[in-house]
Order: sequence, then C-alpha cells, then structure tokens
Amino acid sequence: MRLLIACILALTCAPADAAPATAKASTTTSYSERMALLSKLVGDWRGSGWMIMPNGKRESFVSQEIVSRRLSGNALLVEGQHRSATGQLIHDAMAMITWNERTGEHRMRTALSSGFGGDFPLKVTPGGFTWRMSCRQAAQASSAMVR
Repeated sequence: MRLLIACILALTCAPADAAPATAKASTTTSYSERMALLSKLVGDWRGSGWMIMPNGKRESFVSQEIVSRRLSGNALLVEGQHRSATGQLIHDAMAMITWNERTGEHRMRTALSSGFGGDFPLKVTPGGFTWRMSCRQAAQASSAMVR
C-alpha cells in the first residue's frame, strides 16, 4: 500500500507539462546559456538605496545581497537584507531567478519575511536587469546595474 501511495503522489505531483528525461536533457544547454547572462550577479554585494514604505515615508537603507548558483547553474538564489541607518532590519527577502523555456523569459520568484511574495518577469539589460511588480495598492519598477 505504501508503494502504491508513493506512485500516486509521484504522478499527481509531476507538472502537467513535464517532459521525458531525454527531452529535458536537450534543454539544459538553453537554460545554462540563458542563466549565463546573469552570471555577473553571483557574489556578495553591499550597497545603499531607498524605498517608499507602506506609510508613504522614504526609508534609506544599507543592503547586503548574496547571490549564488543553484540547481547545476540553472537558477540563482538571491538573499537580501536591508537595514536602516540605525541598523534595524527593514526588508528581508529571498528570490530565485530562473529561465522559463515555455514563456521565453527569466522569472523571479520572491519571498519576504512579511509572508508576501510573488512571481515576476525579469528582463536582462546590457548592464544588469529590471523587473516590475504590482498589486492592488501599489506598483514597483526596479532596476539593478552590475559594474
């Protein structure tokens, strides 16, 4: 009975568009090439910036972002912490950046310490990348330059 349940779970948890192993192997090169466009991001980054908080107040911060390769180089894990001038943690976030072969675009899936998060398109630009996100209350457009 345990084996049968495991087989049923394996079948129901597989994505509907899952391809056979041989087909997936042929797309690995495409994934790797697309993710290589973001290879300059890998590292430990520190800098400053600002954001508009939900109360409308502009909050300056000092940030640290650690970007590492995951899933055999087919994903980037981004861990970021942003602190106020007094050292208070004001934004704690994590993201995974991948290439979506089906839609032909990079995607960024985010998770915040507040419990919020989302899945957003990410556009690679000559010097970095941009992304947009919106919800009922607000919209955000962000860009990052890598030098």
